[in-house]
Amino acid sequence: MNRNDSLPAVALGFFALPAAACALMLLAAVGPSEYEVQQRQEARYCDNVQQWRTEAARGIEPESRYGHPDYDGIASEICTPNYNGAQLASQ
Repeated sequence: MNRNDSLPAVALGFFALPAAACALMLLAAVGPSEYEVQQRQEARYCDNVQQWRTEAARGIEPESRYGHPDYDGIASEICTPNYNGAQLASQ
């Protein structure tokens, strides 16, 4: 076996590691940030609490409701009311 026969394999090895590292960094940069993930979780929490409260107001029994109650007690802090344009104009 000649020394030059293994040169392509060595060169491929030297290029594969940096290429894999770059691909991993690119994938990490494309994903959502921790802040975005937290915002989505809070929005989902608020939607579920709102759905629970809406169904409670309609008289639906707890075991038949969708969503969930404000089990963390944080809905009043993190859930902002959704206003439409007409509601904002009237304030």
